[in-house]
Amino acid sequence: MQRAILLPAPALEYTGAMLGRRVRSCAVHSPLAIQCRLQSLVTLLAMLLSLTAMLEPRRGFAGIRGPGKYSGVVIFDRWDTCILFSGVYLMYTSENVKEGLRQYAGQAIQLDAMKVVQRMNPGDGLIKEYRVLGPAPDTASNSIVPRVPEGLVLTADGPFNDHGLPAVAVDIRNEGNEPVKIVTSEIGIALLARKYLDFPFDPSDGRSTAVITRAGVGRSSGWKIEYSSGETKRSYSYSSEPDNPLPRDFELAPGQSRGTRLTFNVPAGEYQFIFGYGGGVLDGKCLDSNPVSFDLPM
Repeated sequence: MQRAILLPAPALEYTGAMLGRRVRSCAVHSPLAIQCRLQSLVTLLAMLLSLTAMLEPRRGFAGIRGPGKYSGVVIFDRWDTCILFSGVYLMYTSENVKEGLRQYAGQAIQLDAMKVVQRMNPGDGLIKEYRVLGPAPDTASNSIVPRVPEGLVLTADGPFNDHGLPAVAVDIRNEGNEPVKIVTSEIGIALLARKYLDFPFDPSDGRSTAVITRAGVGRSSGWKIEYSSGETKRSYSYSSEPDNPLPRDFELAPGQSRGTRLTFNVPAGEYQFIFGYGGGVLDGKCLDSNPVSFDLPM
């Protein structure tokens, strides 16, 4: 069982003055001179990593979400929270500016985000200012992220009762004319939930948030995350069928499909499930499934 622990990333700041003080503190003839020089090199490397993150904030160290281009499917969930969905990853659009994306609901688009807030790193971001650039581009031909094949259809079915727990079936079908290869790591799921209590470092300013995200369907052992707010602890987990896990990659002939079932162990509340394929880290065109909603009585 994989466990995700929510910890805020520390703020690190490196300046030339800091490096200068460290170098000057190392006496040339000191027995620790070599160690001091190594420490200075480590500091210099940290500065370079920090500069890299600032120059390319979205792909910088530790998953920084900053201003830049983002691609994904525009989704308004059952509580009208707006997200930009890219399968494994997603971004939220602020309640104050979401109406500008209403006309693109269900479409894969690309945004130029001018203002982004990220409460936790690594973590999802909240887009507070943007302009629409157009349809989401295909991922580059030399990218390790596969393009979404023509004719691919994603279907979510359910909910089902699995020994008292809600379950959803996911199905990937090739309705095209050519065989396609599916890379399982590019299949991402999201479980959205209405917010009744506070979620630490929650980036969403809407009525809902993703309690499960950055998760896939290839883990036969499952996945779990815990949230703590004061004395209240909540746990959200899911597992796939142990006798039907999806392999690392597989091929689908025309008309062929393959899938699995996911079972969720979550607190009482209102939920909505979606999954998607492709897009990488919000880099290109993504394909999304239909949503499946379920409620667990409070």
